[in-house]
This record gives sequence, C-alpha cells and structure tokens, in this order.
Amino acid sequence: MLATTLTWVFLNQQNLVKIGLTETPYPLHVLVGTMLWGLFSKSLSGVMQGFSSGSSVFVKIKSSPTAFALSGLSQVWFDLLLQCLLLIPAFLIFEISLTKEILLVPLGMFALCLLGSSLGILLIPIASLYHDVSRAISFALGFMMYLTPVVYPVPKEGLASYLVGFNPVTPLIQTTRAWLTGIQIDSFAHFFIVLIFSFLVMILGIGVTKISFPHLVARMGS
Repeated sequence: MLATTLTWVFLNQQNLVKIGLTETPYPLHVLVGTMLWGLFSKSLSGVMQGFSSGSSVFVKIKSSPTAFALSGLSQVWFDLLLQCLLLIPAFLIFEISLTKEILLVPLGMFALCLLGSSLGILLIPIASLYHDVSRAISFALGFMMYLTPVVYPVPKEGLASYLVGFNPVTPLIQTTRAWLTGIQIDSFAHFFIVLIFSFLVMILGIGVTKISFPHLVARMGS
C-alpha cells in the first residue's frame, strides 16, 4: 500500500501521468484508495485460498466448504487493521478533521469485503477445476484496479467515465473514502444498490458451491 502510494505520488509530482484534482490531498487519496482496493481484492482471492487450504480435509471428512472459504478472510482483516494504523500519521500530516460520518466507515469496509468474498465464492467451483482461472483472476484484478478510482478521481467525461461508472467497486470505494476523510457526497443510492447486489451474489455463490461441492471433492480425491 505504502509503496504504491509513493510511486503514484512521485509520478504525479514529476508530471509523468496526468491526474485530475482530488478532493483530498493526493497522497491521502491514493493511500486510502489503495487500502480499500486491497480489502476488496484480497477478500476475493482470500476466500478462494481458504477453500483451497481445506482440500486435504474435504476428501477425508465431511465439512462446510463455505466455512473454509470464509476462514481466508481472517488474514485480510488483520492486514486491514495494520493499514488503518498507517492512516493516523497521514491524517495528522494533512490535518484531516474527523466527522461523524467516520462511524459509517465499517459499513463501507464490510461492503467491499462482501462484494469481494461473494465474487470469490461464486468463482470457487471453476477456479478449483481449472487452476489457470486463479491466475487469470489475479491478472484481471490488476487490470480492474485501473478502472477503479483508486489513484485518480472519477472521470467526468469520455469513455473512462462510463467504464468507471459501471464498475461496482467504484461507489463502494468513493463512498467509504468520503466517509473516512469527511468529504460530502450527494447520494448513497449506488452504494446500497451494490451492497444489495453483493448479498444476492453471496447467496448465489454459496448455493452454487454447495451444489458443486461433491463433484469438486471427487476431483480432489482422484
């Protein structure tokens, strides 16, 4: 997170990339954006790794695939806690005042984790059968980060504005970052639409994983 922030701050200061105006100091914009993106992406990969770690257990005893998958989130939240500690000196340096909206930040973080883990659980069956899928997901996440306002503000026009606007991670990061840094936002509608969508994907993912679980265990044991 810190390395990414320093890299983009350097590129911006040297005018090697053209970044628009951000509502918070640019280093803080990138620092918070990188932390929130990491929560989403690590949640997605974490549940798949958690499921994979239980493969040796599945072939021996009957156990819950969802429980193993969600166990992969423990490290994700521990890393997030450490990253939040880095924000304390950053807030002091840039003189960011805390507002009452900061109490909503846990909801935003939960929403990012829910979206990532629900997509991860939905992808578990195909990722377990075809190992190249996991590598493809890692590549896609690296590309998707640049279609998310992590290191730049939301574009207001052009093709990029449509791509970023249709990205479900965008309202979660934008809203959570606003709550954290005290920025006023016009509407929470998109945030809650994505939150509801994430719950539905989680239900679908758990159902698909349970249905396909016997076939996955058979493949693991063969």
